[in-house]
Amino acid sequence: MGEEGCFHFNSGQSQRGEEGGNFPLGRVVSGLATTRPEFKSVRYSGLPMLLLNVYWGAKSGQVLVPTMAQTEAGFWLEVDPVERADTSDLSSIASALQRCASRGNPRVPTPPRSAFPEWVVLKHSNKKRLRDFENEFGLLSIEQSHGDSYLIRNHPRSKDGRGYEPDLVACLTLCGGSTFFEIASGLKSAAH
Repeated sequence: MGEEGCFHFNSGQSQRGEEGGNFPLGRVVSGLATTRPEFKSVRYSGLPMLLLNVYWGAKSGQVLVPTMAQTEAGFWLEVDPVERADTSDLSSIASALQRCASRGNPRVPTPPRSAFPEWVVLKHSNKKRLRDFENEFGLLSIEQSHGDSYLIRNHPRSKDGRGYEPDLVACLTLCGGSTFFEIASGLKSAAH
């Protein structure tokens, strides 16, 4: 289906996204990220053209979207600025995604293990402990490949309870012409 705004759920269903929002999704060089860098580091080949990590706080009603930076060694870090939105407001989510994607993925020096930065989303969530944050916030990612489709992937908690691990199969695929508003709608569907 080459139709703009279409969603392809992993189950094979298709559904048209809500109309609204004039947020065309631009191409941004990016890749996949780790979420708790002090515990895991992930390196990927064949990098997608766009990656956004989205933390969805069902209880608090908060959405956090950190800027994704790539280190010189090829690892991904979540850095400031972090965009905030409300889970019930698709327009604010779409705007947060647009602002974050428009910054691109800055290159940063690879930090030594002894000076690895704190997890940036923790301070924006008003949580003091990693475990409290992980109990409140689910993680989804948006990935765009060279094929011009957008994959929304769930990252459930890891089996050891320390961080998140990406699902191998995306839970939702959106057409390349999707707007930020349509992507926000897809995220909300995937988060529930």
